Amino acid sequence: MSDVTQTIKEYLEDELLEQDAEIAEDTPLLKTELIDSMGVLTLVGFIEDEFGITVGADDVSTENFHSLNTITRYVESKLG
Repeated sequence: MSDVTQTIKEYLEDELLEQDAEIAEDTPLLKTELIDSMGVLTLVGFIEDEFGITVGADDVSTENFHSLNTITRYVESKLG
């Protein structure tokens, strides 16, 4: 698991998911309603602060925020 994946996973499990919830890298976050639209916005703020990137409004999509894997790919693509 990459450092980016681990950082995001810990944030999700500690801040956005129900107590003691754990997610796999391919768990569909929105489809299973583990996080809602407000959770996505909170996650975007965390990603911007933690990784020093800007997440454009068009980038906040199910394609980029479907699962931990897709979020990691998105963040790593922005980090270059």
